[in-house]
Amino acid sequence: MATDLGTDIGCYPDLDASFATVTAFILLGQDLARRLETARGGLFYDSQYGLDLREMVNDTATLANARKRQTQIKGEVEKDERVQRATVTVTYLLNSSSATVKLVVETAAGPFTYILNVTALTVSLLKIG
Repeated sequence: MATDLGTDIGCYPDLDASFATVTAFILLGQDLARRLETARGGLFYDSQYGLDLREMVNDTATLANARKRQTQIKGEVEKDERVQRATVTVTYLLNSSSATVKLVVETAAGPFTYILNVTALTVSLLKIG
């Protein structure tokens, strides 16, 4: 039995100019990217939504900080009702003052891999699928 993860207009990083729709893992990936670049409390109607990953680029690149961020990201991603479980790996890239966040997200429709690049200014979605 197929599981529907939803359908919506593409909205990441910006609203799709042609109003093309996205579905399944692409939609969920875009929704998670938005969640992970929104500051906690950034939505007036949901004070517990969001975790701005750009804040972590200023962390000292230690194993303890990477584990702390991995736990925070996992908790935020798993708030989405479509996500059953997530595994998170944070890798700090000192030479570029950035970090890579890799998630393996399990849903009722199956798992998918999701990779973000994070700098102090941007969260870039590198891979969904």
